[in-house]
Amino acid sequence: MKKLPLLLALVFVIPASVALSACGSSGDSSDAPTKAEFIAQADEICAKGDDEVTAMLKKQFSDKAPNKDETTAFISEKVIPNIEQQATDLRALTPPGGDEEEFNALLDSLDDGLSKIKDDPASAFGKNSPLADANEKAQAYGFMSCGGN
Repeated sequence: MKKLPLLLALVFVIPASVALSACGSSGDSSDAPTKAEFIAQADEICAKGDDEVTAMLKKQFSDKAPNKDETTAFISEKVIPNIEQQATDLRALTPPGGDEEEFNALLDSLDDGLSKIKDDPASAFGKNSPLADANEKAQAYGFMSCGGN
């Protein structure tokens, strides 16, 4: 299989940031997990989503490197729906008490970035990705799978 540097970079940048940023602030704080428990729960969701995208990538492009149009279609048809599912799954988690404001900021960053990528899938690549801010917030929080660590 030929190297797919741009698409592989996307596989690790987008799902992680989207999934992490999606962590919601619903639920009773008395049921809230510790930060370590929450990170473990979220990272499990992110890792599963990343594995699914990687498997789709290998299946679809096992014999060739994708061109720009194929990459754009893959992002639109496979990656974005995967990220949206990760976000849904993470929104079902209860963040640790006191972290709600931080997760709302992540959600805002995620929503903004994902909207931009839906409008222009090619913008997902590189350090100037619309999800770069969400990735930074995720990494600062301490996620390992979510946020691209």
